[in-house]
Amino acid sequence: MEGNIISQIYEKINTQIPDDIKHKLKSTRVRHEMLKKYKGQAFLDSTNLKFPVVNPETGHKDCKLIYAAFLRASVHSSKGGSSKQPKEYYDKIRDEAKKLYESEDCSEKLKVKLNKEDIEIGVLNTNDIFEIEEQENDIITSLTNYLE
Repeated sequence: MEGNIISQIYEKINTQIPDDIKHKLKSTRVRHEMLKKYKGQAFLDSTNLKFPVVNPETGHKDCKLIYAAFLRASVHSSKGGSSKQPKEYYDKIRDEAKKLYESEDCSEKLKVKLNKEDIEIGVLNTNDIFEIEEQENDIITSLTNYLE
C-alpha cells in the first residue's frame, strides 16, 4: 500500500458512489432536472447546483453523496477556500453536510484496531483524528471533482 492511510480511506469511501451516478451528476442538464423535481433539498448549494445530496435516480437523500459533500467542503475549507468561494462558504457547506449526515442517520464507520482493541470511528471524525497534509488535500480534491 502506497501513500498516506487517509488518502486510502477517502479513496475507498469515494469509490463507493456508483459510476452511473457520478456520470449523471456531471451533467448540468441532470442537475437542473434535479432542482426542478426535488427543489432545494437536492443540493446544499441550490443556487449554483453544487454539492448534490439527492440520488438523481431515486430522488432520496444519499449518505454517500452527503459524505462526499462534507469531504469536498472540508478539503476546500482546510485550504482557505478556492478561487471561486471563500473559506466561510465551504465551512457553511461542511456544517450543513455534517448535520444532514447525522439527521439522515448515516452510519458509515471505520473499524480500527488500537492497542489490540477494535473500535469504530465515524467517517466524519477522520479529519479530527488524522492530520491531512496539503498533498493529501490535492489528492482528495482531484478524486472528488465531480461532486461539487
